[in-house]
Amino acid sequence: MEALDEKVISDLNHYLFYEDAIKYAVGVARLEQGAARGGTAGGSGHAFISDPTALLAMKHTAPLKSIKIVTQVHGEETICNPEAWLRVMDRLYQLYEYQMAGKCMRQRYIKHERPMRIMIRMGISQRTYYYWKDEFIRDFAMLAIQEKLIEPRTIVKR
Repeated sequence: MEALDEKVISDLNHYLFYEDAIKYAVGVARLEQGAARGGTAGGSGHAFISDPTALLAMKHTAPLKSIKIVTQVHGEETICNPEAWLRVMDRLYQLYEYQMAGKCMRQRYIKHERPMRIMIRMGISQRTYYYWKDEFIRDFAMLAIQEKLIEPRTIVKR
């Protein structure tokens, strides 16, 4: 398999590191949707009657187009299709659930532990750690392609 583009690797790492921030921002966005209320209105001789409950339900089932998160590196940034990214990350962790590589990557991306600490704790070599990380990121890219979050032609190093 060809090597992944460095920008793609960087972006995928970024999503993994900021998964909690993305989840939080999605939750806030969904709560804010609940605060906006539809109503009945009239005027110009045409009756307009809406069902606020139905409108709210439709808003909550429609995927969020984007959210904003604040990161230490980039400041405020926009994440497009955040719920789709979260689904892909969930699938990725499920794929690696019963593997040592999965445990390793959870420590890196969820617990934000340093690679050297992970290697010492798990008793693995640097080569093994980076092999597992590369496989993890490659699988993340493949799942993101399946979800149509990234284009296949953009992931290969040129």
